[in-house]
Amino acid sequence: MSSLFGIGGGGNVGASSSFYPYSIDQSLRFEDGDSAYLNRTPTSAGNRKTWTWSSWVKRGNISSFQGLFASRSALSDAGYMYTAFITADNFQFASYSTVFAKTSQLFRDSSAWYHIVIAFDATAAAAADRLKIYVNGSEAALSTDNRSSISNQNYAFNQAGPHYISGRYVNSWGSGFDGYLAEINVIDGTALTPASFGETKDGIWIPKAYSGSYGTNGLYLTFQGTGTATTSQGTTAQTNIGDDQSGTGNNFAVSGLASSDVVLDSPTNNWCTLNPIDDHDGTPVFSEGNLRVSIEDNAESFGTFGVSSGKWYWEIRYVSSASNNNKIALGIADADNPNNNGEHNYGHQSTTYAAGDILAVAVDVDNTTFTFYKNNSAIETNTDWSSKGFTTIVPLVTSANNAGEEVCIFNFGQDSSFAGAVTAQGNSDDNGVGDFYYSPPSGFLALASSNLPEPAIIDGTENFNTVLYTGNGGTQTITGVGFQPDLTWVKGRSIAQGHSLYDVIRGYDYKVLSSDSTSAQVTETGGVSAVASDGFTLTGNNTIIGGSNSSGQTYAAWNWLAGTAFSNDASATGVGTIDSSGQVNTKAGFSIVSYVANGTNTGTVAHGLSIEPKIVIQKNRSAASDWLIYTDLVDGSDDYLLLNSTAAKGNAAGGATATVFNSWDRTSGNNMIAYCFHSVEGYSKIGSYTGNGNADGTFIFTGFRPAWVIVKASNKTENWFIFDNKRDTFNVADHRQVVNTSAAESDTLDTLDFLSNGIKFRTNNTAFNGSYEYIYLAFAESPFKFANAR
Repeated sequence: MSSLFGIGGGGNVGASSSFYPYSIDQSLRFEDGDSAYLNRTPTSAGNRKTWTWSSWVKRGNISSFQGLFASRSALSDAGYMYTAFITADNFQFASYSTVFAKTSQLFRDSSAWYHIVIAFDATAAAAADRLKIYVNGSEAALSTDNRSSISNQNYAFNQAGPHYISGRYVNSWGSGFDGYLAEINVIDGTALTPASFGETKDGIWIPKAYSGSYGTNGLYLTFQGTGTATTSQGTTAQTNIGDDQSGTGNNFAVSGLASSDVVLDSPTNNWCTLNPIDDHDGTPVFSEGNLRVSIEDNAESFGTFGVSSGKWYWEIRYVSSASNNNKIALGIADADNPNNNGEHNYGHQSTTYAAGDILAVAVDVDNTTFTFYKNNSAIETNTDWSSKGFTTIVPLVTSANNAGEEVCIFNFGQDSSFAGAVTAQGNSDDNGVGDFYYSPPSGFLALASSNLPEPAIIDGTENFNTVLYTGNGGTQTITGVGFQPDLTWVKGRSIAQGHSLYDVIRGYDYKVLSSDSTSAQVTETGGVSAVASDGFTLTGNNTIIGGSNSSGQTYAAWNWLAGTAFSNDASATGVGTIDSSGQVNTKAGFSIVSYVANGTNTGTVAHGLSIEPKIVIQKNRSAASDWLIYTDLVDGSDDYLLLNSTAAKGNAAGGATATVFNSWDRTSGNNMIAYCFHSVEGYSKIGSYTGNGNADGTFIFTGFRPAWVIVKASNKTENWFIFDNKRDTFNVADHRQVVNTSAAESDTLDTLDFLSNGIKFRTNNTAFNGSYEYIYLAFAESPFKFANAR
């Protein structure tokens, strides 16, 4: 990641956004190196056949087997039962001898929170009803399913024996959980759905208060108490970490945990940490909930939050240095330029520091300046980084060449004790958020989700949505889009058929263009015949250049809302030189523009958007032609790519401005259509990245949980590919569609993860992550401010 760095070298105040009607204000941090756990032995057994376990989970170190909760009194199916994140990053539920269920989903998003519910009912007649694992409100798909092995008998959980939170088993720990747990509910005697603990708002799964009965051995852990003693069973208190708030007094003892492990990070106010999956140089080692890092020899690490405006403050406690080299450096990095391998750094080493020094960074993004502090004294002020061209920045720590090991621990405002190293001071920011060792400068805020700007679009499906369906060769109405689409792009998944693009300007009456063909617009005898408030109608099947309704074949349809009609008389308005009309969604940064070419590539066309589009897709409707895509994001100059071709980029003659784009068609009188896009923070992102050629691939910070992405290598011959969150509802995503051919969908390669704050490639395949330049366009499911881990 291209980086810019400078000086090398409480109270638990939190606030959640008004988006959440129910607030969770803290969590308990587990460090697997501490063998930390909670344990309790019930005085009598509860219902050993039927129960529910619910918890919010934020992962830290994700590289090893980590037990989440277990009960073990004997090495037998009746005496031993556990749940765990396994080394392959699946989540599994098992007894001593049998893995009853293992998720297909991989849990490796450490930037936000998962909600996990396990409902167990050994008495159920159907095997599928005996055990259900839910993630963020939805039942998880299983790669291992042995639920038929669960019989109507007593199992270990709810026995009158030891129960553990974190850790796989007693006295020989495979590995304890690493990360954060919040709001644990255990219901004795009832198998519940996630609806008892959460609800959907604007497409996002959020917490709600449980209001039912807990049963004999049920419990409710909020981690409001910070004491490490054990409250007597049956006593209801909020004094100690393991105190049960259900009213039944089923309290836990604490081992390997301290009061400082109760931190502000929570599902309703997520906090910045260091990002272990970012594409960093070197091999940093993370601990303490990804707040402590050990780096050496040009290694670097970045924060999980990216910000493009505002004033932000964070602290760093210097822990140790090999030979007191003082070669650690702190500052910011360009979130939008993630693979420069340490190039283009700006460094400064004008002070020394020792173990225990508390350093701080105050960044004013709007004025492109920052101030560095050492033990609350400013040691460099108003350092201007405007020349670097960064638009979105993330926190950075890096070390110099041959530095040896350097260790520090961050506080973005969630823990001013620095994992118990010092006494917390409890200073909050101007919004009353955070726990800092020193008071932040006036106007500077903690990197907490509650402080992030309110996004213009929260539910991404209100402007873009994917629907899947099966063709019938006749007439059918496809619903579930959520709005009346203005652009619909259809592709057969199970069949080799051309792409079919329909839009409201050309008319949803069988008028088709295909991204894998240079053909002019064709009026088919079948296909999409009309649109409605929640989808579109198919009548017959188009077969000339595309396909959208072959009987028994599966399809994906990608839909965009353009919204408001506009027209521009160029001679009357003075905007552009070619008249245009169309529909525009300024909120979502998308417009559809119709115009007639004037025979030159210097003619300019109004696009209707409020800012400059960074991708303009143009197609001649009247005659065979390439699909021309303009962008200036590859190398800063005006370039073009061809949507229907594998060709590398070329230099464009003309581009786009805040009001117009250049028409490239030189045949006067040709009818043209253009699709224009610009990035909208929290909803869409157009950018470029450099692949790292490694199976531990490039990370792209988008600032949202993606729903759809199209990607292409820009400086080599390569296909265009589309991924989305409906064909792959969980990670890893492998269903990909080639845009420039009619080929059926492929799923032969584990390609990428959609994460709460971006995209992580999981392959070194040169189509996505070789040592080349790539361009992408992505749309959001939900903004990072509110997104759950995926």
